[in-house]
Amino acid sequence: MSTIKLTHFPFGGRSLAARLAFTIGNVAFEDERVSFEDWQAHSGDRARFPLGSLPVLTVDGRVYAESHAINKYAGAVSGLGAADVLDDLAIDQALLTLEEIYTGDNGFASTMFIDSVDAKKAARLTFLDENLRFYCRRMVTLLEQSGTGFLGKKLSVADLNLVSIIIHMSSGDVDHIPAAIFDDEFPKLSELKARIFALPAVAAFLDAHPDG
Repeated sequence: MSTIKLTHFPFGGRSLAARLAFTIGNVAFEDERVSFEDWQAHSGDRARFPLGSLPVLTVDGRVYAESHAINKYAGAVSGLGAADVLDDLAIDQALLTLEEIYTGDNGFASTMFIDSVDAKKAARLTFLDENLRFYCRRMVTLLEQSGTGFLGKKLSVADLNLVSIIIHMSSGDVDHIPAAIFDDEFPKLSELKARIFALPAVAAFLDAHPDG
């Protein structure tokens, strides 16, 4: 069995889907949570952070970066990945579309480091109207086509990644994003979140780690 360590900040964000996948699949892993101070002091260490980013996944001593790749690996070893090439196509379709919420046009990443209060508010409202709502509508369409989740009734890491975004954006900690947006505007997405929260392994993990 491989030795696995997942390294990220002490909150969910881009690592939560993988953390939940390992937990649901009963895959042993070290959940390393680094402080912002540690990250600032060591982010230039390419042996530890090969692409200068988090999260990173260490498997048998080799370090890998990029959350998409990490999520695909976590899904595969946890039984929440693709059973065939069409499953893989559906998972990639969902994961890469969800990535647009963070890094696409008017994505969340573009709003993160704005000092001006007014400018940040304007950027967040643009993100809300032109990105988040846009891609949430696309997620609803995909779920309506596939059924319960992105692979129908079979739980996948793509479902977990969507839920991680719902948790982040509805936390109340993201300025100018209504905490009730998913319940009010995208109930189908909230229904998926509720089904995943009802899984005993997920409930236990989130009880132990309320921040993800």
